[in-house]
Amino acid sequence: MLKELFGYCVRVADLERAKQFYSEVLGLPVLSEIDRPRYRIVTYAVGDVGEEVLNLFCYKSANDVDDVYPHCAFKVGDQGQMRKRLEDNGVPIFEMAGNYFIKDPDGNNLEISKIAPGQKYM
Repeated sequence: MLKELFGYCVRVADLERAKQFYSEVLGLPVLSEIDRPRYRIVTYAVGDVGEEVLNLFCYKSANDVDDVYPHCAFKVGDQGQMRKRLEDNGVPIFEMAGNYFIKDPDGNNLEISKIAPGQKYM
């Protein structure tokens, strides 16, 4: 069963422009910045530090774009139990980095996170 909203991940075209807006205009504190071969992610705290997060996700090349982003992420009590529930209901699951990605009936991306309820992002 879903326990908490964990955060939201949005795709941005210009990471530096987006960082300026979210950091300086909205005043959100940066929790982390990750630079991977295909993309960069900047994570901001929303509310209590690490309770809920906003990820800005920027692909380095148009060739690297996939359909996982944007998405809404949820923490779950028992990830294995949730997987069984999804499978029992015929929901296709895409697994990445130990997390499950699914689509709702309207095609919206959802992440079932391995981060446990009450656990902070960092």
